[in-house]
Amino acid sequence: YAAIRVTANVEGFALFNKQGFVSKKSLGVKTVVLAPNIKENVNFEIPDEAKAFSAIVTTKNEFKRYDNLSGDNSAWLSFEGDNTNVVLVSNETPEKLGLTKLSNLKIKRISLEEYENDPSIVNDASFLIFHLLSPKTVPTKSALIISPQNDGFVSISDNIQEAHLTNWNSSHPLLKYLNIPSMDKIPFQPINPVAGLRDIIRTDTGIALSAGKIGQAKIVISAFEIFPFEGKKDPILSIFTLNIFNWLLEGQIGLGYIPVYSKLSNNFIEQSDIKYVDSIKQKDLDEVKDGILKKVGLIKIRKDDLDNFIAVNFFNEAESNIFNQAKIDIPELLDTENHNSDSGVSLVRYLILLSLILLLFDCCLGFYLSRQKV
Repeated sequence: YAAIRVTANVEGFALFNKQGFVSKKSLGVKTVVLAPNIKENVNFEIPDEAKAFSAIVTTKNEFKRYDNLSGDNSAWLSFEGDNTNVVLVSNETPEKLGLTKLSNLKIKRISLEEYENDPSIVNDASFLIFHLLSPKTVPTKSALIISPQNDGFVSISDNIQEAHLTNWNSSHPLLKYLNIPSMDKIPFQPINPVAGLRDIIRTDTGIALSAGKIGQAKIVISAFEIFPFEGKKDPILSIFTLNIFNWLLEGQIGLGYIPVYSKLSNNFIEQSDIKYVDSIKQKDLDEVKDGILKKVGLIKIRKDDLDNFIAVNFFNEAESNIFNQAKIDIPELLDTENHNSDSGVSLVRYLILLSLILLLFDCCLGFYLSRQKV
């Protein structure tokens, strides 16, 4: 987003890994003109064999004085990442649903009966996927529920003939980068409302997508059958799927990066060879200490002669969205005691001075009134 009209160049790079050596190839430079409060998408064709992607934004000389935060002018995306535990409740395998194509998801499949008999078996999951099934009660874990065909707490609308999308909340993160009218061509069965959830996409016969937080769990209910996941072959459903996963995990997947000063999971910290292979300060490609990522760039984790890549960025997308209102938490001052003491002294002095002025005024008024009576 821009507060003024700005012209900038965006250069994209694909990063490859061949025999343990990371190389970079330019994907070209594109020029964009950002009007006030308008977001522009810049697209690059990324080779399938690329392990990561980076981009650098350079503003024209006359606009550099407006760029007070240059740290977010560079960005990295990795197509791999820290493993996320996901439990799939389905009659289909993860392979058939295309979920194995997402290398940073560690999928465990169970039956609905197993889940209902012992919900504790999903305690280690980051979120759950109920495919064509609905549990009897609202999950206590964040969950995606897709077009359930059974009797559960989610039910399908009786009227499913000739349903069309009518309105949607385009500002919701679940719908980022999507052309919603084109989704009208995707088969779906409208669902009935669920208490506590917001309607994100509505149809003329029911709800196509709802989401919200019930207790501590984030819940997404989709009337669309989003699987199998096919990546570039079906960009609309793939983006939609990643938006859902990203929202359920509060930004830890789908973005393709993690924020700077994040800490790697123990699974990665235990590895001995973790280092930056591409960053702003090329001369400072030191190893990662204690699993804490203290600078932006792309890190390579070597394990069992295999390389895994994780992108680290300075920015968070929400910070650049001026339409996204959020509360600001201001930490308490470190010298709270002294600060309060000084404020207290100043206030006492002020009250004493005010009292003296009022007392003097009262004395003067009394003297004046007494002279009037005489």
